[in-house]
Amino acid sequence: MATTPDRPSPYIDLHGSEEQVGLQLTQRRKTLGISRAEMARRAGVSYRMLQDLERGHRPRYNAITIHRIESAYQWEHDSIAQIADGGEPTPAPAAEAAPVQPRPDAEGKEYRTDYRITRTRFGVVVDRIVRDAESQLGDLSDDEAAEIMETVIDDLNAQTQIALERERRRLERERQRRDQVENGSGGDA
Repeated sequence: MATTPDRPSPYIDLHGSEEQVGLQLTQRRKTLGISRAEMARRAGVSYRMLQDLERGHRPRYNAITIHRIESAYQWEHDSIAQIADGGEPTPAPAAEAAPVQPRPDAEGKEYRTDYRITRTRFGVVVDRIVRDAESQLGDLSDDEAAEIMETVIDDLNAQTQIALERERRRLERERQRRDQVENGSGGDA
């Protein structure tokens, strides 16, 4: 997939640093006193995926998976990329270090009810996107179409998660500016 400034890659490549990333993850998990099984549950990933990551068995991961893992390990986003680049992870502020909620099951039954857009409406939009994409694959075999649709759905998920994180951070910055103005500390900086 081509990456442009306005469309970041939905994957994170560990650049041959799989072993170093795995060691840092294992050390952090043990420091937190959490079993691998519990950490996998908190991150919303399979035990096997977390085991592969900690053991350095795979070089490339979905960006959303990495962000979920970073949150579960109580690190800032992009900490794993920092490790892969030879740096150190950045601990998340205490307010952001809350456990990650489990991802929804295949039917999406777990969701927060206070979102402004309901799960049902979101499902309709996603379903429309998938149907539109499928309609363009008529000349392909079923296996080819299934492979492409798997990639489309993964990319859609990754882009959705990236947008959600970007908007969450934007809202946090707005709250901080409002608080500064209300507390008389300006906000002109």
